[in-house]
Amino acid sequence: MSEEPLYRLRDLPQMHPRLVWREIAGAAAVVLGRLKRRSIVSVPTVFENFAGLTEEAVPLRVEITGSSKQFLLRLLATYERMHLVEMAGIALAGVALYHVGGMEIRDVAIYGSGADYLVGDALTLLEVAGRSRRQDARKAWKAKMIRLRKRAASGFLLFVADFETPTARCAFLEE
Repeated sequence: MSEEPLYRLRDLPQMHPRLVWREIAGAAAVVLGRLKRRSIVSVPTVFENFAGLTEEAVPLRVEITGSSKQFLLRLLATYERMHLVEMAGIALAGVALYHVGGMEIRDVAIYGSGADYLVGDALTLLEVAGRSRRQDARKAWKAKMIRLRKRAASGFLLFVADFETPTARCAFLEE
């Protein structure tokens, strides 16, 4: 059995060059445990409806080094925990989408679309949620799924990360 690839938070700007990643990657490092001196975290992620992937959890191995302790402490002093968790969700979504074929987050979505970002050449809608409690992650998945199914005229992507466990779920859904 081969070991899963290692993704580095500091490489997010190369994976998704149209976005700014410093604070988002730093937030992910804080939430995933960088201040506890962990350098690599495995986040089991279920991918649904992606060609070539089964719906079994894939351990996304993420190296969370690359930000100084001082920078991470400034993030903690600047943002409330819920905002750090949301930004960490964005970082993990970036890693997950890159993992499934180099998908690039290109831009923020249009207000009222029900999504957060646009992905790839087709500008597919992406909704991201980061949650610090497992039950909140389940509720977020259901609520966002319902909302996106009502609003999206074509396919969309949904990514929800639960930082209590940590685990994540990423789906491509076509109408």
